[in-house]
Amino acid sequence: MVKRFMPVMLAVVMLLSVFSSGLGTYKVQAASDSISYDCIEYGDKSKDNWGYLLVPKGVSGPLQTGIVIHGLSGEENAASYVTNALKKWGNKISPKIIVLPIITRVPGDQYGTNTVYKFRNYVYDKTKEKSPIQDVIAQMDNGTFNKLIANKGYGCSIDNNKSYFVTGWSLGGASAALAGIQYRDIFPYVGVLSPAPTMNTLFTYGYLGQQNYIFSNAPDRILMMSAAVREDEEEGCYSQMRAAAQLDTSRKFTYFAFDYAEHGEGLFMTELYIFLYALDHNGTYPSEQEIKAMYPTQVWRGKTYDTCILDFPDESDQSPNHRWMENGKCFACAAVKKTKDKDKDKDLPVIQSVNSSVKNNTVKMGEYYSMTVNATGSGLSYQWMWRTDKSDWDTSKCPGSNDATIQLEGKRPVVYYKCVVSNAAGSVETAEIPVYLAKPVLTSSVGNTVKKGQKYTISSDVKYDKRFIYKWEYNKDDNKGWRESQLDGCTQKDTLDLEGKNPVITYKLTIIYKDGNNTFSVTSDGVKITMAE
Repeated sequence: MVKRFMPVMLAVVMLLSVFSSGLGTYKVQAASDSISYDCIEYGDKSKDNWGYLLVPKGVSGPLQTGIVIHGLSGEENAASYVTNALKKWGNKISPKIIVLPIITRVPGDQYGTNTVYKFRNYVYDKTKEKSPIQDVIAQMDNGTFNKLIANKGYGCSIDNNKSYFVTGWSLGGASAALAGIQYRDIFPYVGVLSPAPTMNTLFTYGYLGQQNYIFSNAPDRILMMSAAVREDEEEGCYSQMRAAAQLDTSRKFTYFAFDYAEHGEGLFMTELYIFLYALDHNGTYPSEQEIKAMYPTQVWRGKTYDTCILDFPDESDQSPNHRWMENGKCFACAAVKKTKDKDKDKDLPVIQSVNSSVKNNTVKMGEYYSMTVNATGSGLSYQWMWRTDKSDWDTSKCPGSNDATIQLEGKRPVVYYKCVVSNAAGSVETAEIPVYLAKPVLTSSVGNTVKKGQKYTISSDVKYDKRFIYKWEYNKDDNKGWRESQLDGCTQKDTLDLEGKNPVITYKLTIIYKDGNNTFSVTSDGVKITMAE
């Protein structure tokens, strides 16, 4: 059994724990002050579960090891980002073995939505027994990676008597936080680095879960990172700080802001440096001068603030109980003033959850289902929105589109919904929720083999509905392709009555739904029937 430290959890938008004990500095044998890293490929690309081990050259002995997860579009450059940064840092960061999984973008995913869920499912897919990251952890634990490293001639190894860390940037940062929540006995050290500002809502309500759950698992001290030049990203930090403060007024937060920084390599590697430095130095951070010397294009400032109780005051309010303080002066009030009102009746709505009546976000053609947003606040109004992979967001016209619960019907291959919840103080949005249209599932009464003259049936799990046309097709493997069945009344049947006649024949079903001026369709996979010898 791998030895683990007591778990400490941290969470949400750009959080790093301030590691208070049990760490120390690694003592390793390095050939020189300048350490270079090689990339060793692992895994199976065909199964989309692969990546790189970043291994230091000229270093021997067991090394602290962790997982670094790249951002939404980072599969092409993540390895070079990190290896170049590690070389630049030299002996300022003790040698480590980095596991860098590669999560490829879903082809044709214009908005990145499907790729977001691919990142989430890499860490935790509740529809499967085992997520890819669990396989990576197993290979770290059972010696598989160590054998690969040794076979390549390196003298170092994964120290699995030490707790692992997990970190990442942008969307990979959200994935790291999710890993820390789901596997907090394995990853007590978690770094979440500058996620994209457009994903703040997704982290809060759709990606990680509810704020209360997250912050109930957070450590007593938290390090936050963002590019302060990005007002929307900085506001994302403050919204999470407000949520945490509502639960525990004794916590303190350390906030690292970068006054000039683009959401890109320079910012991510600066934050990664701070995180790894803190791992090596018992939670002590590098100095501002050291950061500026390492990354002169990033103007860095680190602050520690007392937590507020429930809200932010106007700048003129000197109440000592309602603010993050810096030397007695309220900091960041202006950044949140536009979304906060001292009148508690005008607090922004708080979205608690979004529930769907269907499992696994999947529906059959024509299936009726509903979604419900659960929100708290006064004077709430609702507007449901929808889009497809080929269209922009539009207001829904479905029944309940202005209520907490909307009534829907399965028609399109994939459609995305979100709800905008508003009151006098402003509005918040749920994460977008994809709903997929399932293919009809065909079942043969004889399996895949039939005797000559034997009667059998092929049935669809989408049962007869007068709204639909059932288009049955067959293929005899005779180079004539697919032909539409002419059996009596088959266009209104969910079941075909058949007889064994052909050496081989394959059937498939297309269900066509004409709704007003729109026509929707979905096609099953084929069922192949072979004549018994």
